[in-house]
Amino acid sequence: MALLKKSPKKLLTLLLVVTLLLSLMPVQTLAAESDEVAKVTVYFSRSHDDAFEVGKGSDVVMALQKITVPYFDLALYGLQDYYFSSETYSGDGEYDGTGHPESNLDPGTAEFAYNKVTLMHLFIYATEIYYCGIDEEDAGQGYLYKQKLIGTDTFTVSGSVGSSYLNMFWGEDENLNYYVNYKYPLAAPGWGSTSDQILLREGDVITMGHFTDWLFHTDPGSVFNYLKAGSDTVTTTVDQGQNLELTAWLAGADESGNYTTGHTIVTSQPEIYYCKADEVNEGDITTWTVAGTADEKGLLNFDTSNLKPGEYIFAMPGQYGVERKEDIVSAPGAIRVTVIKRGDLTGDGKINVMDAARLYQAVKGKATLTEFQTAAADMNKDGKLNVMDAAQLYKLLKQ
Repeated sequence: MALLKKSPKKLLTLLLVVTLLLSLMPVQTLAAESDEVAKVTVYFSRSHDDAFEVGKGSDVVMALQKITVPYFDLALYGLQDYYFSSETYSGDGEYDGTGHPESNLDPGTAEFAYNKVTLMHLFIYATEIYYCGIDEEDAGQGYLYKQKLIGTDTFTVSGSVGSSYLNMFWGEDENLNYYVNYKYPLAAPGWGSTSDQILLREGDVITMGHFTDWLFHTDPGSVFNYLKAGSDTVTTTVDQGQNLELTAWLAGADESGNYTTGHTIVTSQPEIYYCKADEVNEGDITTWTVAGTADEKGLLNFDTSNLKPGEYIFAMPGQYGVERKEDIVSAPGAIRVTVIKRGDLTGDGKINVMDAARLYQAVKGKATLTEFQTAAADMNKDGKLNVMDAAQLYKLLKQ
């Protein structure tokens, strides 16, 4: 009887404890989620005239470098006046043609800008990693400010919110341009957006070109070259032995005069080169292996039979102007090409039980594959990884 009398109390106590724990769990989960720092993975190219730049502190060639940019407070760099405010805005209507025009934006607040990763974050983060050579885990914590590099030829920005201006970047002056996804970024028709108000999104490609010629932008052949494989403009995958068809394109100002971007095929028959991605050590593309010459329609057909599985960068140098024939007016363009042999997850050119075992473990969720391995493991080319791929690989091994 004593046990029976105590049981309801124990049950009630237990229920209260469980209820309390359950009520706390969502709050803790939400807190963890809200405290998680936003990160965005993009591709970044930086060039000078016809060649890709090499990061001074890292020796990394800046040809479509994949970089994951975390959010950090711009106040760590004394740049809180450039907090994100809005992607859409225009001028303040008071520009008299002298100096730099200003936008109609008010600076954002720290609270509003929190976890919004902008192009300015990329420029700072890339400067610290590639130009200064510090480790990724130490970047985004105010290094440039602490080392008194803000306001030097390493990184100088002026202007105001929505109208920021890069005076100096990586030891070079302001004679530069940058595009997002091969388009001049616009905040409104006829009004260009600047790095502090451009939000980065997964997979964006950022191209920045610096030029010796101060009139590079006046030439019809300016500004960013790029290569396309089908509809792909940043990365593409091809089976070993398959023909790779590339087309040379140019992104630059169209004839509207409203800062909109035009895309035209490069008909000047440029040379195209390639190099294994992990062996690129020269920004001068002409030192790479010649892939061939694009025809008058900008096309190059390349046989991949002799390429070993792996990632390559195909690129064309910046070009001389149509009118300014003695000056480079366009930046080099590139595309990352992954060559795979279906079933060869190790990339050693062979298909064996090691590849099958790796795929089986991945399908079971017991192993994580790289992007290269995932592409090679997709046996039926459906963009998914499952038992069907494992079965097809085992069937191939039996043959």
